[in-house]
Amino acid sequence: MKWAVETGLIGGRKNGNTLYLVPRDGATRAEVAAILMRFLT
Repeated sequence: MKWAVETGLIGGRKNGNTLYLVPRDGATRAEVAAILMRFLT
């Protein structure tokens, strides 16, 4: 997770001006697509 966040692969969800990782919530199809596209580029 640390590597994924540091490289920008995973950014979290915004709450105000802060990004939070929410590992217990499911990811939307759009979020998964964005992660896969970032990983492939």
